Amino acid sequence: PEFEADGKSLVDALVLMGCVSSRSDARRAIEQGGAKINGSKVVAVDAVVAAGDTVQKGKRFFGKIV
Repeated sequence: PEFEADGKSLVDALVLMGCVSSRSDARRAIEQGGAKINGSKVVAVDAVVAAGDTVQKGKRFFGKIV
């Protein structure tokens, strides 16, 4: 699926995708190494997504940023 989150934080993108229930849950997932942008693990909570990025949370949740 594709989501319009260009220029937003990774936390906001995960909430928009619906794969986390809250912003604090998204922060926790990032800090524990459960989030990736374009296949690279992200540990910085203040990471920003751009158009064309693929965001992954865990093994099952994927989304493309447009």
